[in-house]
Amino acid sequence: MKLNNKILLEAKRLDKWDNTADVKELLSVLNEGIILEIGCGTGTIIESLSNCLNNSKFYGIDIEPHFIQRAKNKKIQNAEFLIANATKRTFKANSFDTVILRDSLHEIRKKEGKKGVFLALKNIYYYLKEGGSLIIRDGLTPNQKKIEFILANRKMELIFEEFIEYSGREFQRKNSRIVMLVKDFVYFLSKIKKIESLNTSLEESKHYNLEEYKKILNSNGFEVLSQKKYKFSLEKYPGIITNKRDMPFSYIMFLCKKIIK
Repeated sequence: MKLNNKILLEAKRLDKWDNTADVKELLSVLNEGIILEIGCGTGTIIESLSNCLNNSKFYGIDIEPHFIQRAKNKKIQNAEFLIANATKRTFKANSFDTVILRDSLHEIRKKEGKKGVFLALKNIYYYLKEGGSLIIRDGLTPNQKKIEFILANRKMELIFEEFIEYSGREFQRKNSRIVMLVKDFVYFLSKIKKIESLNTSLEESKHYNLEEYKKILNSNGFEVLSQKKYKFSLEKYPGIITNKRDMPFSYIMFLCKKIIK
């Protein structure tokens, strides 16, 4: 069966992706143990974590067979990968010390809707041991304010033009500056790498705001122990100039504990 070109492009992007910052974030709240990553992609996060947590056992699941095969090809000694859907019960009760959802919850919501998110969280609750941890790192719906920025080179101007053509987002020009809603600016930043790699998968991700996250987690049996908000790093986008203070918080990481009912 011939693979979808979009899947191949995404797999290559995941394998080349510099996950140093993401791994550092996870290690700040992650302990040794039996760890499951839902939506593991090609296994790059597990590969990096396994090098730091030698006494842990990792499991990774994803619905895309090509991603799982690439992950298996890495031959990570203390990791196993399998094709599975987060909304379908795959493992036994009390199997894991920690479950990681890194940039996966919004994908579940996009594909399976609100019902899928609740099913996935119920399954995670079932999988976790007593006192087990859930780590969620995902996008955060930004405010509705506007931001001004400069496109510093022709390459970034072309990427922005393609983004506008695809998304239809509104913006204004103020001399050399672009003015647009913060949420649209964050959407643009999140798609730059995909436009550069000619990936046509530019659908807007469906994220939650802070209160929505907390409500969903609490209603599915999780207590939020800590949370940390992050901004996009402008160093990753040399073709964009804006005031760092104006950069919005665009993603968040929660450390949650399974509440024993």
